[in-house]
Amino acid sequence: MIMTTTRSFRYSIWVDAFTDGRWQSAGGVGPDAPVSSLDATWRDGRRPTVSIGAAGPVTKLRAVMSVPLLNFAHVVGPDCGRHYVMGNKSLDIRRVKLRISGQMVGHPFVALAGEGGEFLFAFGILLGAIDVEAYRILPTISKRNAMVGGDEFLTIAFEWEQHPGVDGRWQVNFLASRDQPTWFHALREYSSLIQAREAVVQPHNEDAWEPSWCTWTAFPSATMNTDNVLANARQARDLGIRTIILDDGWFGPGLDDDGGRPLNIGDYFPDPAKFPDLPKLVRDIQSLGLRVLLWHAPLCVANTSQIYPRMQKHLMHFKGREFYSSNDLAQLCPANPQVRMYVYEEIERMLRTYGVDGFKLDLFNCLPPGRCECASHEHDIADSVQAAAELLSGIWERVQRHDPTALVELKQDYGNTQFAQYGTMVRAGDTAYDSDTNARRCFYTQAVAQCVHNDYLVTSIHTDPRAMALLMIRSLTAGVPTFGLDLDRIDPSLRSVIGWWLAFYNRHRAMFQTPREPQNNDLSVWQGGDKNVRWVSAIFASASVAIPDARRVYLLNGTSRNSLFIALKRPMQCRVVCQNDGVEGREIVWQRISESTELQIPPGAIAELTRSEERSFRRAAAVPDDEGAGQFTSPATP
Repeated sequence: MIMTTTRSFRYSIWVDAFTDGRWQSAGGVGPDAPVSSLDATWRDGRRPTVSIGAAGPVTKLRAVMSVPLLNFAHVVGPDCGRHYVMGNKSLDIRRVKLRISGQMVGHPFVALAGEGGEFLFAFGILLGAIDVEAYRILPTISKRNAMVGGDEFLTIAFEWEQHPGVDGRWQVNFLASRDQPTWFHALREYSSLIQAREAVVQPHNEDAWEPSWCTWTAFPSATMNTDNVLANARQARDLGIRTIILDDGWFGPGLDDDGGRPLNIGDYFPDPAKFPDLPKLVRDIQSLGLRVLLWHAPLCVANTSQIYPRMQKHLMHFKGREFYSSNDLAQLCPANPQVRMYVYEEIERMLRTYGVDGFKLDLFNCLPPGRCECASHEHDIADSVQAAAELLSGIWERVQRHDPTALVELKQDYGNTQFAQYGTMVRAGDTAYDSDTNARRCFYTQAVAQCVHNDYLVTSIHTDPRAMALLMIRSLTAGVPTFGLDLDRIDPSLRSVIGWWLAFYNRHRAMFQTPREPQNNDLSVWQGGDKNVRWVSAIFASASVAIPDARRVYLLNGTSRNSLFIALKRPMQCRVVCQNDGVEGREIVWQRISESTELQIPPGAIAELTRSEERSFRRAAAVPDDEGAGQFTSPATP
């Protein structure tokens, strides 16, 4: 099990306030904090707090974290969970400069791993949903982009506009954690504190935990049509998938379509060549016992769409001109009340007209990294993050009003600690053909959202069953399994593997719905479940796992190793059931396991460890338990 160690680590935190036209120090805690020039009261400890008084109004605040500059094994910088995977090394610290905005609604949170890879320190500011700028102060980088030697501290600042204080005072709360077992646990604590502070309650919908299938990457959006969607829906039903997502392209050319037709994103009416009768297709899929979600990018508008001329005056401007995202889409301004009303009306129209069960909300990450500068339309919300929150809250309200059981999928760019309340699940950012990145993106979001969906599992027809079993283990470890491959075209052996693992997931969904946690700071071993039934998964390059003290434990080998070293609190009598590849070759072995044992379990296999009383071990070994054996029947023999 995870061991918590208290570490002695030097850190300083201080706050500056912009008042009377200049920055003034409110002091701080730690050996390197400056002396206060304002009326400030600090409370030190795990949750430092400062209360600031100033003669004039405070328009901006700046919180600064400073720690010794070490050879950090990895860092988790301010993020939404999507980008930290590509910038998690000490060298990446020198590039820290980003904005938590409507484009990337992340967290002002930093975590550090020591030189040996162990969790060292985490720092976070407990704020509401507002725009925050993060930037590095130390180590110093020259104007020619070279590191200046001699600095011995890592210093990161967070800056934000401050709203009026209460009775002339402003309060800022922090988390400064040194004694969590991993950075994930520190992020979960940080997230829980914010949710409690902001009274955030995430919705629970049992259907959100159902496996899903999406048209995106299953085939080009240009070839998406009634026939291939229905064929995949039937395969999905047989495999245990219960939600179908009609992604980008259901209304016209998708972003992946280079066929020459102009984009019409913003015109959300079915493409007559692809779906001549979308409501009927929806009903046909629903008659299979499945739910249907529509892809919808509420704020994106192609300048070749029919809606563009009508809504042009409501588009965002940034840096002096109409803003276009990297995929060449203009953006409606969420800080404009007319835009929000237009989006709400579109949501209600699509629900009413097409009969769908909800939406996949996408591409808020296409917004500019700051507030709208357009002078031709009204802004009733100044902060870009609050504008996005208001829009998502209104969408959620309309969807729930139409159908309280409807599903809304958010993406992690905006499905953060506070925004997760506006959807039923949060999906990892786009990670086609990269299960490692997908898993790590899911892991971050597991600390902030209750129901986390993998980005859609996609692989080619060349994949073999063993590799598919490993992909399925990675998927179950990361969150709810989802798929973006042509189920009607892949080899039957791959469908058999998917079906076997989904049958296991669906039988034990309650076990996977409980909060999961890593056993180590590199996130290569995960566990979940309750006190009676637990699951443990080894992935990446893990070689050893700790077995929880539960009656039954399912051990998933998602590594390339043929055996795993397992550690126990106490010896146990157990039955080991190995299911190779989830297809054939069930093997039942009874054995005693001591405190440290090398257990033979093939890659892509699962072992069931069931505790037995010493006196009943001989009888149980001679007569296998039918209940346990029945857990591992293949889809062909339910």
